[in-house]
Amino acid sequence: MGQAAGLSKLLRKVKWEMDAFSWSQLIIVLASFTAFLIVPLGLVVLRSFYSSSGGFSLYWLQTILTDPFYFPLRLKLMNQFPFISLEGIRGSLYEVVRYHTAAGEETIILLTGWDMGVIPNSLVVATFTTLFSTILGFTLAFIFAKYRFPGSEVLRIVSLIPLLSTPFVGAIGLKKMIVADGVLNVLFYDMLHLLPFKIEITGLPAVILVQTLLFYPIVMLNSYTALILSLIHI
Repeated sequence: MGQAAGLSKLLRKVKWEMDAFSWSQLIIVLASFTAFLIVPLGLVVLRSFYSSSGGFSLYWLQTILTDPFYFPLRLKLMNQFPFISLEGIRGSLYEVVRYHTAAGEETIILLTGWDMGVIPNSLVVATFTTLFSTILGFTLAFIFAKYRFPGSEVLRIVSLIPLLSTPFVGAIGLKKMIVADGVLNVLFYDMLHLLPFKIEITGLPAVILVQTLLFYPIVMLNSYTALILSLIHI
């Protein structure tokens, strides 16, 4: 009885607050969202489980998962501990490059990351980008919401700059900063001498870094709003 009364009260509230114009807006948005996003994605997923003859088939899924380009990872049983090995990982996490210049020998730590195929690489990038964006965005939001210090408002606005640039343009700018002769190495290695060697980031680590720096403002904005509201009600 209580749940029915609560549902009836909610329906009356919605009916009271939603006029004809609001209902028309809601219907147009939902119809557009369904027609241009839900239906095309559903058709793509549905067609992926049908063969060229029109019958249900797992051919395309099997083809992708057995193709070394998309999914090269394979488990191999061994006679010694740990008895299972993972094959198909190419490359190394980092490389040490040494070269001679007029000033002497210099060292570059080249962070390349492993290549695990298209599907595992995509999952790794998505996982770590989400994790690091959440940590960085929430940390900044907590600092700006909890503390007030000189320049805090300026820093909060500056931290939202990645939202103003397109991802492609932002990626090009960040690439110029993380290469061996980029801004960061020139500042911390050549000028301030705080680093014992140069660091160049490429491959999966570079993709994760760039996407984290481009997407953390989204987390920060939502977290900042939630924290401000929670602090008001305390």
